[in-house]
Amino acid sequence: MSFSAAAEVGDPISPQGAPAPLHVENTLWKLAKKIINFIVNIFLGIFSSNSTPILASPTPILASPAPILALPAPILASHSPILASHSPILASHSPILASHSPILASPAPILASPYRHISSKIQDILDTHQYGDGSPGCCGLLQLQSFARAKKYNDIRSHHYDWWMFPIDSARSKGERFELSNDHFRELATNHQAFMRNYKEGIKIVLEAWGWDLDSQTDISSRPSNKGWFGSLHQRWDGYGIRLVKMANSLQLFIDNSSGDQQRELQEVYKSVRQFYKAVVLPKHHSREVVCRDFSLVTHYCKN
Repeated sequence: MSFSAAAEVGDPISPQGAPAPLHVENTLWKLAKKIINFIVNIFLGIFSSNSTPILASPTPILASPAPILALPAPILASHSPILASHSPILASHSPILASHSPILASPAPILASPYRHISSKIQDILDTHQYGDGSPGCCGLLQLQSFARAKKYNDIRSHHYDWWMFPIDSARSKGERFELSNDHFRELATNHQAFMRNYKEGIKIVLEAWGWDLDSQTDISSRPSNKGWFGSLHQRWDGYGIRLVKMANSLQLFIDNSSGDQQRELQEVYKSVRQFYKAVVLPKHHSREVVCRDFSLVTHYCKN
């Protein structure tokens, strides 16, 4: 049999190096695939078997701090005598700490202190005495001074300002905002000299609008220069008795709560107010020329 015939029959290898038959090639290919699959499975098995312990390993690692954290207990216990030894020292400071409790709690009494209340009310009086309270038809000393310079005496008489220009000790239509106690009057008379000068200046301006000179204690309403159209008077008593009452009452309260030169100056102002009552208010009221409203009150505060 020739070598060519053997190749045709299906010999695995041709002695001349000819290609192997087709069925032999398929068999080798299947064997190679099995080997590759086997190797791949081995590697997959290794990775899959190793991954579980590796992934699972953090649990013990994470759990390990529990014993570590638990270690300080004996350490803290070992220090308990040291901590206990300090308890007398801490206890010895308790009176000191306790002594500070009134200091820490002191803001509440300070807020409720009458001195703070006095200060806030006095500040309100100082402000409104100068500028008024902003209500329509109301004004303070600065506006009154402007009216006086312009000789607008009717504006002085028609505006409202008695509450803060002549503060007294009883509640009125403005409520208790401008109601002062003896402590307030004493504080103003003693420690607020600028206010006291302004206070007397306000009285002087209002009396001028009523036709009275505070310093000379004389009626100036009859001066020729005071006459306007049809014989009307620019400066005149208008019968506004309650304003005169507040002025006289306020002066008495300041006099009672002041001393020294301040008291003597206020007494001179009050003497002039009382003289205005006797020289102008009484005669005009009795003659019915100008009826004084609240005449009994005016008499009560101005007769002495």
